[in-house]
Amino acid sequence: MRIFTSVLILLVFCGIAYGQQVVNASDISVPYMMKAEAPITVDGNLDEWAWAYPITHSSTSIPDTSRFRVDLAGNLPVDDADMSGTIYMMYDDFALYFAAEIRDDAPGYTSDVQWASDAIEIYITNWDIGDLIAPVDETGWLDDSLGNYGIQFNCSFNLAKDSTAIFAYGAFNQVIETPNTFMTYQVWPNGDGYTLEGQIDWIDVESPNTGNSLQPQPGSRIPVTWSMYDIDPGDEIGGDANFDGWAYTPLGYAGWMGPGPGFQAMDVLDTPRGFEWEDNARFDFVTPFVKQVAPNRPITVDGDISEWNFAFPTDHWISTMPDSGRFPNELGNNIPTFDADLKGTLYVQHDAPNNYIYFAASVQDNFPGWLSDVEVWQGDAMELYLADWDIGNLTLPPDRGWVDDSLTGDYSMQFNMGFDAARDSTKIYAFNGIDTRIETGGTFMAYSVWPNNDGYYIEGQIDLFDIESPNTGNLLEWNVGERVPMTWSLYDLDTTTVNQSWKGIAYTPKGFAGWMGINEGFQYSDIKSYSSIEAIDLIRSGLITINTPTGIGEPAVVSGTIEEFTLFQNYPNPFNPSTSIKFNLKNSGATSLKIYNTLGQLVHTVYDNEFLSAGTYTRNVDMSSFASGIYISVLENSGQSSQMKMMLLK
Repeated sequence: MRIFTSVLILLVFCGIAYGQQVVNASDISVPYMMKAEAPITVDGNLDEWAWAYPITHSSTSIPDTSRFRVDLAGNLPVDDADMSGTIYMMYDDFALYFAAEIRDDAPGYTSDVQWASDAIEIYITNWDIGDLIAPVDETGWLDDSLGNYGIQFNCSFNLAKDSTAIFAYGAFNQVIETPNTFMTYQVWPNGDGYTLEGQIDWIDVESPNTGNSLQPQPGSRIPVTWSMYDIDPGDEIGGDANFDGWAYTPLGYAGWMGPGPGFQAMDVLDTPRGFEWEDNARFDFVTPFVKQVAPNRPITVDGDISEWNFAFPTDHWISTMPDSGRFPNELGNNIPTFDADLKGTLYVQHDAPNNYIYFAASVQDNFPGWLSDVEVWQGDAMELYLADWDIGNLTLPPDRGWVDDSLTGDYSMQFNMGFDAARDSTKIYAFNGIDTRIETGGTFMAYSVWPNNDGYYIEGQIDLFDIESPNTGNLLEWNVGERVPMTWSLYDLDTTTVNQSWKGIAYTPKGFAGWMGINEGFQYSDIKSYSSIEAIDLIRSGLITINTPTGIGEPAVVSGTIEEFTLFQNYPNPFNPSTSIKFNLKNSGATSLKIYNTLGQLVHTVYDNEFLSAGTYTRNVDMSSFASGIYISVLENSGQSSQMKMMLLK
């Protein structure tokens, strides 16, 4: 899969320009707002919020260009214990839903000034910005005859008065509280934080001036940003001078100024969570991704997962896991009884330039920290099942079992990561040909047990060279832009000696398990570069350039740089023996479409420098005379080129 000749590499791959990394906008992980499967019950219990995108505000997540950090240094929280948290959003046809989990050493104060309180702020609009990762035009707040509409919400609570308020700015400038627009809160048992949950009825916030609706259209990408505020005892009287806060806004901008360069972007997803679970546990409601670690925000493996903002939340909850999961169906006595027994979120990130894969987990467990004496995989542990080949647009990878292919370089691996608190020990066990515990200077993990002993964090890294195949020398490498087979499991053991008592949750449908190898039990993950907030920070720091037809930043001018075509895909993929290649040309001109093998040898020519008019084309390609394997189709037009991998399976 990665054995190209130097000629082909120059033809189809981006390089580094003038010290900057060129990043395709389509490879940036953008925050998303998914549709709720059913109306959310607003009770302060976030058991319906699995897989919602984490909008994290903390000292390790807010970039140095943040408004509060640079412009208002005195208003930055002292540390994460002073105030930090995560905001979530969902929607349906009736309402916008929001939630937040906020660490705060003195929760529940409200200032004489409405916005300077213990509150979150949401700045949201309804118009589509296309492929941009953030708005570039300073449009300000809109409420026009075209239907464009934006609004700012401040959502606060006062513990002493047991009251909440959703204040709508813009066309309203007042508190909105109706039977369908309201919020609730819960203070954490030890008083060091709180949970918010609320809903805003679309009808309640229709513009009184134009009748515009705030409700966004599914499939759109809208300008959005967020802030988080904190008022402590003594600060609430006499104004807002002593508020602390975090904001997702760069130097010189603030959310209240209106949509513009200070805003981010959010994708509005249409398919509710859960609708496709019973169909082989697909992920049709949201596309899982593994993002890259930003070069200016490295991971420190210490059991503190505060750097894991914006990573995809792979949730393993009893309350949200589908009935098609392997453990409930095949091994009914091995499913945890309730969420407090075992409930967790697993994360994966990658650092392709330095050949690392990072993993983390936040797990609620009433007896944390056991490893079995009997079997290496049983314990308080997470498991990762990973592969490195691109499956294109598929939602279920082809059935291949475990793969270690010397011809293509395709390689897959299973890992078990666990810890034993009593022994203060950790382990990373690699299966599939290695079958041993791996612990080196580059492959290790750390853990921390929660203060009240009802859960834990684990965090670790895997050096790809430590798991090089002993049979072929293959490495488990990912390329940004690929979609790779991947799935996850979470295990629990409440004793070290009786292995029959283990419990677990797996992302696998009935009849399949991750350890069986690549098959219908697997899901997938898209391999991304950075999150949009990190990318914006890197752009302003001069470290990356976004390459997009309409995007932020200046495209790099480099010979051989790929610029994505509007459309370039094939179906089916994998195929046997023929597939249809579809592409769109924005410009008329000389066009070539050629297919290469993994050695860089030309095996088939569809077009050879032929003049084609702008438009969409579909060509059927019969490869019945070729061997199974990976092939690369290369499209060139008007000085631009793009490449796509295709898999022939006979």
